[in-house]
Amino acid sequence: ELIEREKTFTADVSHELRTPLTVLKTSCELLEADPALQGKSRERLAQVILGIARMEQTVQALLFIARDDSSNSQETVRLAELVEQTVALLSPAHEDKALKLDIQIPRDTRLSVNRMALQIVLDNLLRNAYAHTAQGTIAVHYRDRRLAVTDTGAGISPQDLRHIFERRFRSSEAKAPGSGLGLDIVKRIVERCAWEIEVDSRLGQGTTFSLIFPQSADAAPPA
Repeated sequence: ELIEREKTFTADVSHELRTPLTVLKTSCELLEADPALQGKSRERLAQVILGIARMEQTVQALLFIARDDSSNSQETVRLAELVEQTVALLSPAHEDKALKLDIQIPRDTRLSVNRMALQIVLDNLLRNAYAHTAQGTIAVHYRDRRLAVTDTGAGISPQDLRHIFERRFRSSEAKAPGSGLGLDIVKRIVERCAWEIEVDSRLGQGTTFSLIFPQSADAAPPA
């Protein structure tokens, strides 16, 4: 009963948020098309648009968690394109950092997965990588049904590594702002979709999150 109540509440709140977010997004699009908007005002608008996109992603994550249809929503996903789309939404907010992006995913890689689930997980993992990496490289590699997101950022201490998937957990060493909910959402989605996730981190050297897909996720290339 408690689980059902939580799911109903999550779904209701998410639906209520969608309408004002749509209004905000439409207003921003109209402003963006106005040639009179220049300089700092246009830069601030770009930040607002990124914030709305992040809020939309959070709402989608909440709705996904509230539903039970993850196993019935499989489709063939072009992995390289999905990663590139996710990076394109995130990178403008971190243009001031000296970061190199390294994406090594064969263009013909296709997975049979829930697209929204994978997009939400990717968004959270890449967002964390950007937030905790001041300089160096963010790499996204795929091989043998293993998708790895690696950064050269602050890393995670061994004592914190055991708790990172706990709801609202925030490392005492974390400098980037956050709610501590992103990895909790990732863990829930990974479990729902019967995927696996592994973490390898060295304090002061960087972190790798590896998303491992089951054999059933293999999608044959088109004839």
